[in-house]
Amino acid sequence: MNQNLKRLKEIELNMLISFDEICQKHNLNYFLAGGTFLGAIRHKGFIPWDDDIDIGMPRKDYEKFCEYAKKELPNNLVLQNFETEPNCGLVFAKIRKKGTTLSEVYSHHIDMSQGVWIDIFPFDNVPDDEQERNKMKNKVLFYKNLYIIKCGYKNPKPDSTLYKIMYFICKIIVKFISKDWLICKLKSLMTKYNDTQTKYVYPYGGAYPKKDMLEYDLVSHLEKREFEHHEFLTCSDYDKYLKQLYGDYMQLPPEDKRTSGMHNIYEINIEGE
Repeated sequence: MNQNLKRLKEIELNMLISFDEICQKHNLNYFLAGGTFLGAIRHKGFIPWDDDIDIGMPRKDYEKFCEYAKKELPNNLVLQNFETEPNCGLVFAKIRKKGTTLSEVYSHHIDMSQGVWIDIFPFDNVPDDEQERNKMKNKVLFYKNLYIIKCGYKNPKPDSTLYKIMYFICKIIVKFISKDWLICKLKSLMTKYNDTQTKYVYPYGGAYPKKDMLEYDLVSHLEKREFEHHEFLTCSDYDKYLKQLYGDYMQLPPEDKRTSGMHNIYEINIEGE
């Protein structure tokens, strides 16, 4: 993976530039998220040992982008979400590059785009009441797992007895449910509170369920910052955002913790792209 890291970052940066061009053209809001935002602040670009790009968008901007992207992305890129590729098992979107491969252990066999990607996470309003909020998160998680299994994803933890049991039960359940029904159910649940002004927004497809919930005001005030000699939108209050996710974010982790963001990679091929 290390020998491909520089070229992988170049591909992803170009994908981010194409994404930004569409957003600028149509006045769509977004923000660099997670480790990508941390890299912009601490390194003015990629975290040196990192290898992925994460983007957040308010749901309304995300939906508009997905429509524009179908027609306006360069020909060598493809938008992947559960509407363009119902087998993908995602409740968020990826932009993938044609002619490359970056597949994962549990989904490499599925009939869907498998190229190098960047992630785009829609942020939805969630209830102010903590109990109601947790109930909604658990509902989405349940149906999201059913959808993933319906798409044919492998058990991500085959050595876990509990996961084997849960996976087996879900495999039985999804035999009686259509993929279209699951997608409609997920969309309905995730967007349930978007017509109501709430204090928090949340990406249901995010990797850090306990840290990804952000105050609405935080993601509604944006400004451009440098990332790899280009400028992209970020949350204005970067300190508040990054402290929530990483604590003392300017402190470099120990060398043995400096690992890439992509895990469970099955195959990577970017030489022929």
